[in-house]
Amino acid sequence: MKTIFTLSSLLFFGGLTYTQDAKLATGIYYCGCEGDSTLALMDYSETIHVCPTPIVTAKDFATVATVSDYAKRWTVEIQMKEYAIETLKAATIVWHSKKFTVIVNGKVIQSPVVNKTIIDGKYWINGLSGKGEASKLKGEIESEM
Repeated sequence: MKTIFTLSSLLFFGGLTYTQDAKLATGIYYCGCEGDSTLALMDYSETIHVCPTPIVTAKDFATVATVSDYAKRWTVEIQMKEYAIETLKAATIVWHSKKFTVIVNGKVIQSPVVNKTIIDGKYWINGLSGKGEASKLKGEIESEM
């Protein structure tokens, strides 16, 4: 699954799919911190290091929906709860030009680079194979909200 992860006007590029034996909660994590838990990706020989404490978790998500974008590609749209908008905004300021890791149900969905500050707490997970994959991912996220 090659993905593009956008947070409102923010654009992330990823290409990471799933990992094995990850027991981290659904959420967004800092990537590349020293002394962190390590997740080994199945698609690459690359190893990413993920901070064990998430920036935000599914408990911080207000809504999740599947939507078709302007090009009729299916995406998962997530809106943060009001209190989490500032948390995510601050994290994107501090972590600009570095990687976050998005984990859903213990699986690495992507590890995009932060290109811009998230100001409204909305993000989309794009690059899904269709409505079925988007619906499945939405259900996995909702089960942890």
